[in-house]
Amino acid sequence: MSTEGLTTIDIVPTNPSQKSFLEDAVLPKHERLVEGKLENGFTYIILPNSNPPGRFEAHLEVLSGSANELERQQGMAHLIEHVAYMGSPKRQLISGTGSRTNAYTDFHHTVFFAACPTQTPDQFWKKPMLPMALDALLDVMTTNIDEDRLEKERAAVLSEASMVNKIEYRVECQILSSLHSENRISSRFPIGKEHLIKSWTKQDLQLYHQTHYRPDNVILFVVGDVDVSTTVETIKQKFGPLVPRIDAAKLLKESGEFPEVSMRSVSRHFPPVTHRWSCSDEDIKMNDLLPAALIKPVEVVNFEKGLVAAPVSTSFTAGPAPVSNKDTPAPIVTPSPPSVTSATTQLSTTEAVEEVPTTAALSAPLVASELSVVEPTLDRKLSPLFPSSKVFAHELLQSFSFHLFAKRPIEPVVTESSLKRELMRRMTLSALQIRLNVQQRNQPLFTFIDFNQLNWPREGCAVCSLDLTTDIQSWRRAVILAVREIRRLGLFGLTDSEISRYKQAILAEAAQNAAQSEQRNNEEVLNELMDSEACGHTFMQAQDRYLAAEKALTSITRDDVQAIARELCEHLSHMQPEKGVKPVALIACAPLIDRNGTNFSVSEAEIASAVEEAMQEPLEPLEDSIVPSTLIPKDLLQEKVKITRPQWMPLDGKALKDKQAAQNLGIVQRKLTNGIKVNMLSLNTEPQRAVLRLYVPGGRMRESRKQPGAVLVGSRTIQEGGAFLDVTREDVELFCIDHLLMVDITATEEALIFDFQTVTTPGPSHEGSTETPLTGLEAVMQVAHIILTDLKYEQDAFDRARQGFHEQFDSIVKGLESACVESLTYSLTGGDARFLCPNHKQIDSLTLDDVKNAIRSQLVPANIEVSISGDISIKDLEVLVLQYFGTVPVPKTSAAEAPTVPPPSVINVKTLGRAQQLGVYLPDSDERAMGYLAGPSTNRWGVFANGETLSEVIKRKAGTVGKKDERREHPLFGLVAMLILQEVANRRLFSVVREERQLTYDASFQIQGHESILGGWYLVSVTSSPSQVQDAIRACKEALSSLKDAFGVMGDSVQSAKRTILNRFKSDSVSNLFWVDNMSGSQVDCIPFKSLRSITDFESVVSGITVQDIQLLVDVLQFDEDSMTSCVGITAPEPPPGMK
Repeated sequence: MSTEGLTTIDIVPTNPSQKSFLEDAVLPKHERLVEGKLENGFTYIILPNSNPPGRFEAHLEVLSGSANELERQQGMAHLIEHVAYMGSPKRQLISGTGSRTNAYTDFHHTVFFAACPTQTPDQFWKKPMLPMALDALLDVMTTNIDEDRLEKERAAVLSEASMVNKIEYRVECQILSSLHSENRISSRFPIGKEHLIKSWTKQDLQLYHQTHYRPDNVILFVVGDVDVSTTVETIKQKFGPLVPRIDAAKLLKESGEFPEVSMRSVSRHFPPVTHRWSCSDEDIKMNDLLPAALIKPVEVVNFEKGLVAAPVSTSFTAGPAPVSNKDTPAPIVTPSPPSVTSATTQLSTTEAVEEVPTTAALSAPLVASELSVVEPTLDRKLSPLFPSSKVFAHELLQSFSFHLFAKRPIEPVVTESSLKRELMRRMTLSALQIRLNVQQRNQPLFTFIDFNQLNWPREGCAVCSLDLTTDIQSWRRAVILAVREIRRLGLFGLTDSEISRYKQAILAEAAQNAAQSEQRNNEEVLNELMDSEACGHTFMQAQDRYLAAEKALTSITRDDVQAIARELCEHLSHMQPEKGVKPVALIACAPLIDRNGTNFSVSEAEIASAVEEAMQEPLEPLEDSIVPSTLIPKDLLQEKVKITRPQWMPLDGKALKDKQAAQNLGIVQRKLTNGIKVNMLSLNTEPQRAVLRLYVPGGRMRESRKQPGAVLVGSRTIQEGGAFLDVTREDVELFCIDHLLMVDITATEEALIFDFQTVTTPGPSHEGSTETPLTGLEAVMQVAHIILTDLKYEQDAFDRARQGFHEQFDSIVKGLESACVESLTYSLTGGDARFLCPNHKQIDSLTLDDVKNAIRSQLVPANIEVSISGDISIKDLEVLVLQYFGTVPVPKTSAAEAPTVPPPSVINVKTLGRAQQLGVYLPDSDERAMGYLAGPSTNRWGVFANGETLSEVIKRKAGTVGKKDERREHPLFGLVAMLILQEVANRRLFSVVREERQLTYDASFQIQGHESILGGWYLVSVTSSPSQVQDAIRACKEALSSLKDAFGVMGDSVQSAKRTILNRFKSDSVSNLFWVDNMSGSQVDCIPFKSLRSITDFESVVSGITVQDIQLLVDVLQFDEDSMTSCVGITAPEPPPGMK
């Protein structure tokens, strides 16, 4: 195994008297996992997986990323990814076959992948697709740089850099730079540096490719419905002839830019860096995690200056990362965001229209950043325990965030004891998160808080992070409270009930995973496999992992858990700076002005002072708490049944017409005496899982014009609350944890939606209780019943909800994309506040009674539809539904006061045409631009604002009015036609705006249609630069207009779009969420076209759509300048002419 010229060290136990994890019972590998290596060093890993049948994924991982670049190559890994991926002729051959291909770059690797059917589609000559997919990946390994493709992708990468360079991204990069200030990760963001990207020749890129794209520096993962022996032979045939073309190890070693011993020496998956750890040398040695040379590295190379820095084992390097240099990475909000993803403009998860390497999520912005960096001022004599705090301030930030980090070596889970330690870490972190959530309710300081430790092979370490967001007025109290609770956990550990609770929760989760192991799709399995391989974990079968977890959890003692709690929190609870036990970074991010326009500032000394105050606070152990075994006791439930006498009523409305479709699908539709409508499906494709949705038509469209935002804030108030009768929010939250219950509450323009996900297995037994534990699904129904009947609308929950929307409004007006979309929406809807985010004045004017009444007026039984899909019999479902939903009382109102479903709402879209363009300007040191086009369209079901359907309009244009045309008269026709147009339009935008004109990295077309509101609009967005944004908008107009030409809509585009949509439909249809989505609204009269036929007839309607249908649809939508509104958004130091 090559390590590119870097020393490889075998890790051996350093303390023979200490039982090492290397001496434990080894965890069993997955029995179907096949690993091998060809003579040229090419490694492959194959895992057969039958879900979904007839598909596979192949991922080629090149074990070099931006951290492996030389000084003059910064950004080359990402650019090569673009060139190799987009320049592959073999990849283009699998386009249109129902395949999805893509690529992405990160610090430690570049990955190319193809997700394909095992056979070519019916209209092709049938042949296996595995060889075709591997040919596309082989193209990547044998790339010869083409000048034309290089220039196209150079332009795309520069455009991508502008697209991602948002304030959140810049802050994130600054945080990451501080976290890794001692190594090259602090400045080697994958997007690179502008002047370097512009300067490279194709020879430069070819040299990088030859250096890193070697057979001994890659791993091929194949997961799916494949035959192992055939796959191995195909791999040998395709990749066996590959040979290295240069002596890469010698070249890299002679560069002098890499440490002789680095984390790359530990694993070839890690970047070539060294770290300053937050744990003692003895702890690392005791667990045999690192060789001695990396426990306390002798020196760290300063990669920016090419000098040798002081030993990293001394003090934390004070001072901020530079932010004024044009070539310096400017700014994130978590230390480890997603990798540089080469996403696509496709809307499908199964086939890209034309897949484009996208979104360098960690890439350094290529232009100067004006982020204010507050220099360290704290007297270190007063604060010897901490590294220098850093404060980053900017006017586009809207709230205060604080981030405190520790770094530890990644511990591979390969033995029983290492698994036991990992499970105890999860128990401890879960307990602390709930404690913090409870504190947040008692003292509403945070809008977000998280304490976690995650393995990041991309950085070669495990990062323990405290991340919180709060209002600027509350920052000090929030920091003190968070640090105090971490210290408390480190000092006193978990309570007995917490240990019991999280043992049971982890075991239940392991049992769930074991039950669902055969239903996990290729993407899920492959992501876990790649992560396990990178971290050095044993990849196990789910059943084996469950048995190992059960054994480990049984052996866990209180002392074991307390030791892990101390280990996780010791950088705050048991500091020993002389031994390295302390945080590695403290970072605060703050706005320069508050929402009232008042200047705001916070110093490094103030940040350190708040942490020191929390460190000095005397603490007591947390008192144990008892979690209720049920929220609704049996006697209370029986009393409710006795009073309401729930029964089934005869079906009416759409359900009467859907009886045959319901029977074909196995769906049971019911209606309760109180008016609640119910859809139920017993589905075992997700064993032991269930999803329940309450769908309540109305939403913001029933919001009073005098109280804009009342429904939004009211729904968030429910999410933030949870108390009822004499039961506290904490009790309800712990009850939900015990039953693996997740709740998400959303208010849209047209509905209130309550989503619950849970298990169908019993929850934990409670000491002293003789009752059978509730299943997760019954627990869900108890929570849903409480929301509809006895929920308390609490003032503190309302305050947190208002604070959340204050921050949301700030983020909208300070974000270029969101501000443009908001401006467009205002213009298109005539300023209808129900489609807009409420502003500060509107939010502040709301009272608790306002939002409570806005929600309660809609939560009446006759207006509620319940949809349930899960691994439970219909008979058992009916019993639970009768008990918990049948007992929801009908409000005592007169007939005149009884709420009714309002008539359909309408969006009469108003466009500005070519005479006027909307403009949005935001002051910022970095220049960016976005362009938008919008025009009138239908709603999701193909209905225009005047009530006319797309079917009727197209029949008129086709001259078939009065003639029988069942295909176009089908209720699904409008929805499906719009979906296909969306795919076709995105392909055309890619071809014209990106490939031909090279004006953008990303352009997209979307239909913004609701289900019950008549009318809608389409939206085109394009990323650009201020100098090119008008050209980009013009190119988008021309791309859409070209669809109106005689041969504007091509047959291959329509067929490809249909395959994309059908593949997505088939892959989604195994999930409970898919069925709940499609059942919701099927009994609701305000969505007349939605019924169960939408499911049974979907594939046939898609297959029946013709090129002429889409061409006529294009004619209907017109796509001319007079029917559009355009908008330009620009960030720059000074406003462009005509903008304020």
